[in-house]
Amino acid sequence: MASNAEMLLCAILDCGIADLSVIEDCEYDMEEIAEECRFQFGKVSLNGMSECIFYKGKRGIQDAIDDRINEIEDIDEESRTSDEREEYVDLLSLNPYEDIEEFHNFLDTSVWFKKNGSLYKKYVPSALERFEQNTGYYIEGGEDDA
Repeated sequence: MASNAEMLLCAILDCGIADLSVIEDCEYDMEEIAEECRFQFGKVSLNGMSECIFYKGKRGIQDAIDDRINEIEDIDEESRTSDEREEYVDLLSLNPYEDIEEFHNFLDTSVWFKKNGSLYKKYVPSALERFEQNTGYYIEGGEDDA
């Protein structure tokens, strides 16, 4: 049986008890996520919160891409290996906001690679691990899209 606190949370988030699992494994600050949700959507709802959680996770992936691009740019262009040149070009083609899709529908909430998943797995695997740890969701796919 649900506690009064759980029932109140469900009423506020416009969801059912089982739907709370969508945010249960999230390690981001829930107060910060709720504030972002309020700012983006004018109200706090479970689906809005999951969108904000995924956006923050994608921002972390983009930060990792940007950091690696900067590392490669710090290497004199003529000193870069062919692997570094290839990685640089590949990294410039990545955009997690476009390459990663998501679906928000309570328990059916999910996230997957629309394209370039294999490049993310090759070049920023630790960022993908942080996404999973922080959001509680694994980004599906990306194994066969070369």
